[in-house]
Amino acid sequence: MRLLDYDPLTGVSTYHDYDPLTDTTTIYTSQDVAPALEWNKALFKEDGASARGKKIGWWHVASIPIGVQEKWLREYGVNIWDKDHLPRVKRLLNDPEWRYLRTAAGRV
Repeated sequence: MRLLDYDPLTGVSTYHDYDPLTDTTTIYTSQDVAPALEWNKALFKEDGASARGKKIGWWHVASIPIGVQEKWLREYGVNIWDKDHLPRVKRLLNDPEWRYLRTAAGRV
């Protein structure tokens, strides 16, 4: 496996692998999501952050790392950037399995 690219902003690494026995090329991506999840936890614990956001017309309820976005697209067919998928994105964000993506209490 060979590293093709590393994005220091997102922490995403892209790798290339070639299997000569099957003549198959595979592109892999990986991301260390720990920093993003720690940031989510800090925002969730911060008193007043959610209330301040609501006052000025927005509410930051979640931060979804690129690796999770790709997983949702691949496994659930959910594209977080497609407005038609918003009900499914909300359902996933309200699911306890994905609580670590949340930056605020309550339901989305």
